[in-house]
Amino acid sequence: MSGPASRPLLVATDLDGTIVRRDGTISARTVAAFAAVARHGATTVLVTGRPPAWTMDAARRLGHAGPAVCCHGAITYDTAQRRVLSERLITSETLHHVMARLRAAYPGIGFACEYADGLAYEPAYESTGHPQEVTGVPVADLAALATRPAAKLRARHPQLSADHMYAEAGDLIGDLVTVTQSGNTRLLEASALGVDKAAALAAISADLGVSRERTLAFGDMPNDLSMLAWAGHAYAVADAHPQVLDAVPGRSAACEADGVAEVLEHLFPAPLPAAPGPPASTPTVPVPLETVPLQIDELRRKVCAANRRLPELGLVAWTSGTVSAVDRTHGLLAIKPSGVPYDALTPEAISVVTLDGAHRAGGAPSTETAAHAYVYRNRPGVGAIVHTHSNYATAFAAHGRPIPVCLTEIADEFGQPIPCGDYASIGDDATGRELCRVLGDGRAALMKHHGVYTIGADLDAALKSAVLVEDAAKTVWLAQAFGPVPSLPEAEVRANHHRYTHRYGTPQATIFGPPPTPEEIRL
Repeated sequence: MSGPASRPLLVATDLDGTIVRRDGTISARTVAAFAAVARHGATTVLVTGRPPAWTMDAARRLGHAGPAVCCHGAITYDTAQRRVLSERLITSETLHHVMARLRAAYPGIGFACEYADGLAYEPAYESTGHPQEVTGVPVADLAALATRPAAKLRARHPQLSADHMYAEAGDLIGDLVTVTQSGNTRLLEASALGVDKAAALAAISADLGVSRERTLAFGDMPNDLSMLAWAGHAYAVADAHPQVLDAVPGRSAACEADGVAEVLEHLFPAPLPAAPGPPASTPTVPVPLETVPLQIDELRRKVCAANRRLPELGLVAWTSGTVSAVDRTHGLLAIKPSGVPYDALTPEAISVVTLDGAHRAGGAPSTETAAHAYVYRNRPGVGAIVHTHSNYATAFAAHGRPIPVCLTEIADEFGQPIPCGDYASIGDDATGRELCRVLGDGRAALMKHHGVYTIGADLDAALKSAVLVEDAAKTVWLAQAFGPVPSLPEAEVRANHHRYTHRYGTPQATIFGPPPTPEEIRL
């Protein structure tokens, strides 16, 4: 698979332990590698044991908006439209028989059932504190648990290992369900008979018209074996389960070492086009306005309105600062023109530029244009960017200092310190490159000697982060008058961020007590 003619057209990857690291993050290098897959015209499919809601967490971090195989193949899901495409469920009758056999063989075992919309569990099921389990629905007994068909059955034993039960489960229940395990302590999992990751991936491949020979798959656990065996090309990460390492000859570096990204970088090299020059080098005579798609008019209106909010929110002075948004369907971004006062901005003045830097309509593009375009090209999940010079946050940038996570407000919104990148020259894509590097999985960063950048899926999300960066910076700056400001423990940072992003505004935010610890949170 060295040339374009033999390059994979479909890339399937497991999540946890394959591209999602032990701390629940996905590296910036991995995000960039999958962005390159998309730029080369190949399709990525997330193939996981997670239910759809938890798959979306990883999809957002990865910038993925496409097909996903969830619950070990029982559910196929569209992460862009957030809808279930197909389900193959374990019937209620089968659930009853499977649970009865397992309980007879393993006294003390407890059961939970996964569905597209959540999880239910019986009293005997031992929760690990995982948020999906914490927000699950308790039922009275085993009979109540079997009243509804399920995408996946979970069986957790108080002492027996997953490997022990997996070795015996084929003889116990293999005639009723497909049994697997994903490395979780003392947890056995089952799907409807004939359901596995390979079958679901093969169906997606057929829909796309891609042969298995042009499919590349990555995994690390026994639940990945069917997919790895089906794909024309397969890699096990170096720290995979021994059964996987024995069965799969292809080997990448470990998950923590970005092994999948390393393979993808070889197959889908970047950059594709030459990096755009500074805005001054773009064509001086734009394409006539009438050639710009009508849908861009609405985008320009929204970008104009968002830019005009910057001085109202106290984030900029005079003409400094820039807001942009992207229309990926047409490959265009709308951005504030250079040197235009905010009160003089109109939708017609907003610049329209292609993602490779060609001016299409509106005023002279901002000097930030190349940087914003670089981020959009390399972060497919980003829909809008806000750049400000808000006073307190920019004071941290002047010193090259990150904003520490010393408040629950910062933990809630950002889930990590707000980093500060190295100084980068203005006018080309150097700022964009440094911004992608320093952002990692975050949504806000400072740039040394420059200012503040926030990203979001849309304009509202990026603006909200810009406001909260400044509010956090101001509070931390004032708090330093009393001396050094201690940071929140990492466990509290992760737990508060997860509560805010998954449970805030729902009944579960208060009913189920304190948020889970980071050891209990796994994407």
